[in-house]
Amino acid sequence: MVEGAPVPENAPAIAPLAPMTVARLASLTLLVVVPDGANPEPWVRALGAAPDAECSVILAYPGDAPAPNFDRGPEVVHSSHGSSIFHLWEAAIGRASGTYLAVVDARCPPAVTWLDGARRAMADGVPAFFGPVTMTQSDDGQALVEYLLEYGQFARPIGTGMDEVPGNNLVFRRDILRTVDLRGHQFHKVFFVDRLKQEGRVPVYRDEVEVVYEKRYRRFHYLRRRFAHGRTYAALRAAGRGTVFGLLRALSSPVLPLLRLVRIANSLRGKPSLQAGLWRHPAYALAAETAWSLGERAGYLTGKPGDPAYLN
Repeated sequence: MVEGAPVPENAPAIAPLAPMTVARLASLTLLVVVPDGANPEPWVRALGAAPDAECSVILAYPGDAPAPNFDRGPEVVHSSHGSSIFHLWEAAIGRASGTYLAVVDARCPPAVTWLDGARRAMADGVPAFFGPVTMTQSDDGQALVEYLLEYGQFARPIGTGMDEVPGNNLVFRRDILRTVDLRGHQFHKVFFVDRLKQEGRVPVYRDEVEVVYEKRYRRFHYLRRRFAHGRTYAALRAAGRGTVFGLLRALSSPVLPLLRLVRIANSLRGKPSLQAGLWRHPAYALAAETAWSLGERAGYLTGKPGDPAYLN
């Protein structure tokens, strides 16, 4: 696994919410998106020791994608709005019944400590929490860069004052979800977490709640993916803010690739081998961040999100 030892839990406090009963604390629904024929079996197996009443799994597939059979059958939903992970998560949320919901990805399976760590956080009454995203050692430089650009800051050691939350390893109480968090049959983690922060409910870091990054992309697909995600983010962020806001943001987008790379490198301080891994492939890292920035510019100027085929 990536370097570093667990750090003490000293994340920012969460604003108090209404007290919960012990019975309500016992319910967790895993919302597992399953794009591109990914294998959700590790998430289904993770619940093998959990009572039926305590945990459930909803697997969200694009379109009419076939779903495998499991001995302990999870519920399966299909998104009628395409293969975008944002649509898949919304489809799963619409069927969830757990007191807590876990937003996870079949391509990032849980570590053996994940379920027990989640149980402890739930027992502590934490309204929203997340854990590390690690990666097994690999000689695949392309995969390493892709991991570092999106999840390197969530590799151990994780310092205090974490400003972001991983989109593939987030657990929260269902009663803090609002209609505003589901935009156009989609669930976007970044806007949901922004609202929680505004309300003083900063998600708490829990070290045991770990997932392992196993995503792999063809290089051209990944660049198209970064463009699509940047465009979608900008289009949603600019919605309802007027033309001037979009134009000003679009004008700043050319300088974003270098700024983003510097920010990512800074987030890897204290992780020297990961930081070195990023700079071993500077051309690919810069190309990926340029793709994102070009997507942002397109989103701000047109107000239209990216191609759903690459929002995976």
